[in-house]
Amino acid sequence: TVLGVWAGPAAAFCGTYVGSPGVELTNQTSQVIISRQDNTTTLTLANDYQGDATNFAMLIPVPVVLGEDDIRTVGPELFQRFNDYSAPRIVTYECSDFYYDDDMLNSGGGDDGGGWAEEGEPEAPPVVVEGEYAIGIYDIVILSATESGALIDWLTDNGYGANPQAEEMLTEYIDDGQLFFAAKVNLEEASEEG
Repeated sequence: TVLGVWAGPAAAFCGTYVGSPGVELTNQTSQVIISRQDNTTTLTLANDYQGDATNFAMLIPVPVVLGEDDIRTVGPELFQRFNDYSAPRIVTYECSDFYYDDDMLNSGGGDDGGGWAEEGEPEAPPVVVEGEYAIGIYDIVILSATESGALIDWLTDNGYGANPQAEEMLTEYIDDGQLFFAAKVNLEEASEEG
């Protein structure tokens, strides 16, 4: 199964597998399709993870809180169609075939939403579940975090697992105001789908 994720403004893609402590997760190939239309960027990714589904989870930084309608699973034939479409061929383009908009360069990253709590207000928790969805065979959460260590603890406590060595990488994304898309296999749903 392939996950399709709408990611709002374009941002650098870098995700990681997370899983049970001590389990080494392997993936031979990852395929990513990024498309942009108007102000919408669509990220579609496929991984050929091989191993026990109980150990699999994926964590991807995203610039905005994704809604349930922004996430879907798609069949692997999408990648074959895209490979066929993008295969080398001889074509002729004219300069007038391309439209360039200055606003495309000015759509920066997300607001970190940070700030100090007012006096007397309780301090926000270091990890907040911004969205929680069941999509196909996946349980998905969208998380915001202010501390990478707390994010790793949350992932571990909630069955996603995380390597403590990822703390430095996660700190960079948190400092940049990114949120996190975390997906793991719902074993009951997966067994029903075969």
